[in-house]
Amino acid sequence: MLYQNIKFKKDRVAFLKEKLRTDEEWAVRGLMKLYEFQTNDEKNPEYDTEGVVNGVGFSRYDRETLTFFADFWKRKGYLPDKNMRRLLGIMPKYAKQLRKIADGEQTINKL
Repeated sequence: MLYQNIKFKKDRVAFLKEKLRTDEEWAVRGLMKLYEFQTNDEKNPEYDTEGVVNGVGFSRYDRETLTFFADFWKRKGYLPDKNMRRLLGIMPKYAKQLRKIADGEQTINKL
């Protein structure tokens, strides 16, 4: 099944959740796409995201971990197995954001 052939938003989100949970390539592509949407301040581990409401990117709870994973991927081109398993566990919760990005409903707005 191809993503673009899925008609309903809820079915697209379900498809993305499954791919992000089980497919390393999809998880990394999703990670890197969300990383693009992080502001430079949000990419800084010392930055306090309290009150930031750009509505896209990593949650404040995942920000440090996922930013580390994205930076590591950019530098090395891979994630160690332990980190990849963790990424597969985290990424499904970002399926709605990634659906909006894939469908062109969300664009980069670096406040």
